[in-house]
Amino acid sequence: MTSGLRKAHKYSWLLLIILIPLIMVFALKDVPLLSNNEALTTFESSKGNIIKTAENDLLKVSVRSNSIEVILKRTIKNASSIIYNSDSKGNKNHIIGQISTVGIYTFNIETPPKSIVLYDNLKGELITKLDF
Repeated sequence: MTSGLRKAHKYSWLLLIILIPLIMVFALKDVPLLSNNEALTTFESSKGNIIKTAENDLLKVSVRSNSIEVILKRTIKNASSIIYNSDSKGNKNHIIGQISTVGIYTFNIETPPKSIVLYDNLKGELITKLDF
């Protein structure tokens, strides 16, 4: 590297050291961040009153007026497990949501379901059914 190239290299890195943090500051200034009060009111408003609950060895389900909370207790072997709203015979009506790993899932619903079915679409098999 010649002395001219070394100078250009040094100045370009110094310029980048100054410009990259400035670009990050301007990019992040418009990102809306939730304050604690907004997050708390959003959480409390989505909670609502529990209408129905059901539980088995795999799932625990709480139905609220506008949402359904599904707690997956243990891992399932099926990667494409979908929760359906079902009738009393176990026929699938419409999709509520998809679950994959252990955790708490919350889905918005229009009307409270009478029962739900956890179904694997790839294998075409019923995993579990819960009646309320």
